Amino acid sequence: QKKVHLLGFRKNPFQLIANSIALIFASEQEGFGNVIVEGLACSTPVLAADIDNGPREILAPKTPEAFRTLEPEFAEYGVLLPTFHKEKNNQIIINQWVETIEETISKKEMLKQYSKNGIERANAFDSKILHPQFMNFINSIN
Repeated sequence: QKKVHLLGFRKNPFQLIANSIALIFASEQEGFGNVIVEGLACSTPVLAADIDNGPREILAPKTPEAFRTLEPEFAEYGVLLPTFHKEKNNQIIINQWVETIEETISKKEMLKQYSKNGIERANAFDSKILHPQFMNFINSIN
């Protein structure tokens, strides 16, 4: 039997994320997707809506940033899913989400690969790596 638990706000969600089968990110609008990187850092496979600003850049960094998928996309670091539309019948998209989540969590090898790749990708956002890059950028514009 499949269950979804909505636990509300947690000060420290890392234990929950790390013990989850997958992190489902269905947000329609975000800034940078911190929770996506946190999921990757916890070795938890991520399935995310392919919205502007974050999911694609994090989960499929070699693809064009402006591209938005209309079908489930099994990317290098996670799964990107089409977004919902206010003006359209979303039942097809809902069905795609359900089928893709079920497919992903049923394939142990896929989960294992996304866990491994996720940690690798999360490391790219480590402050030890980003801080020098940020400082070089700041210094280059002075």
